[in-house]
Amino acid sequence: MLNAGFVLLPLYIWPTANSWQPLFAAAKAYPDVQFQVIVNPNDGPGTGCPSSDYATAMATLNSHPNIQALGYIHTANSWDCGDSGSDICPCTRPTSDLEAEISAYQAWNVPGKCSNADIHLTGIFYDEAPSAASNADYMSHLTTFAGETLTRGNTSLFNSGQSVDSIFYNIADYINTFESSGSAYTSQTNQGKNVGMINLQGTKKTQTTMIINSFGSGLTGMQNAVAQALGQQKVAGLYVTDQPSYEAFPSEWLGFVELVSQTMGGLGGGQKLKC
Repeated sequence: MLNAGFVLLPLYIWPTANSWQPLFAAAKAYPDVQFQVIVNPNDGPGTGCPSSDYATAMATLNSHPNIQALGYIHTANSWDCGDSGSDICPCTRPTSDLEAEISAYQAWNVPGKCSNADIHLTGIFYDEAPSAASNADYMSHLTTFAGETLTRGNTSLFNSGQSVDSIFYNIADYINTFESSGSAYTSQTNQGKNVGMINLQGTKKTQTTMIINSFGSGLTGMQNAVAQALGQQKVAGLYVTDQPSYEAFPSEWLGFVELVSQTMGGLGGGQKLKC
């Protein structure tokens, strides 16, 4: 089952003091909004169990029924591909490295192994995911391993940031097909391109997510972006931020969540869509 209209939050903020509190406040204020949160302790799980700060924050995260956490991993170990010689080279890390990271996240799922608190994850976020069908076996191997290893949920979200071969929609639950700046999004939209329907004329929109960063159009512009992506294009998940990175919450964080709530409320928000 797929959640429709969720907030996809890359939470690359170290949980010191109350640094995750904006997420918890939003989840409490808008219980109708679902949050898929990507946690990333150290460009992946790092070695061993999470720190005590991270475990405490994860336990608080899991106390909110409308927040689910995905563990971050990435597929590339070189970035010199393409005509420019500076593009990401997806699927160049040995699968054994990623299997070890998935297994490390599984330790979070086992009570008493890393913490006596509930710090479980519900799946994996695969960054630097490929678009070419030639890499399908690599990704299929990883999702199969995750499905056999993870015991608290095995949602798979591929971040390709671009159009992908249709075969990947049979491997992943979701595919993030747009990760770029607000100006790039606006430019494509102004050219009449339906960014949310970047794959197969929109037939896979319920498995498509989008991340728009460096969005400089304020809350009014954000309202238009949310209405377009969730209301008109009906993609599965969305994140819009004025920040250039994911190490801080958007200036209009609560405003963004409220817009998602309003938009999905009009669409029967929180509905479950069949795969």
